[in-house]
Amino acid sequence: MAEAQGNSNGTNGKKATGRPLHELVDLETFIVEYVSSYSCAVNISPESETVYGGSSSSYLGGYTAELHLKVTPDNLASPTRELTFKGNSPVRGGDYIAARIPHYTDKSEVYNRRMKSCGFPGKQIDSVYVRRAQKGTEEAIEMSIILQGEEKEKVAEQLGVDPEQFEGIIRTDHSVNYSAFVKEEKEK
Repeated sequence: MAEAQGNSNGTNGKKATGRPLHELVDLETFIVEYVSSYSCAVNISPESETVYGGSSSSYLGGYTAELHLKVTPDNLASPTRELTFKGNSPVRGGDYIAARIPHYTDKSEVYNRRMKSCGFPGKQIDSVYVRRAQKGTEEAIEMSIILQGEEKEKVAEQLGVDPEQFEGIIRTDHSVNYSAFVKEEKEK
């Protein structure tokens, strides 16, 4: 197991076992039953313009999008029947998808409480991520639409590739928080 090191505010080597987020992401496949898409405006109120007892300034900061998918997993033992996805995707009911789903819990609060109760009140550790069980609703960080059967063969023919070699993935979308779960590539 990897070790989560204390942060720079003086933990002096206090460690807790945990794993990097990218190790807690699993690939699962589903048939999409239904998709709902939600969009909403984001308003920003700068702290520097806060008015106590009055009305603070608010500025339009853009829009967010979130998808809610009712799904049936290939692995029927999986409890997951709904996915959320922070972003846009052309996924629709009837599509076969592969989704990358993080299964983790941040235990740093528990470790920090223990450290405080043991007489180390100023000591803090960074996030400690541990694997958790699958849930009925999960957040996907990546979704790939996969063609199957005749549709897959037809597209392979159009592309001029061997249908046996063609994986059938025609589109992959990443959520807005995808980069938090990907192992960073070291620059050479």
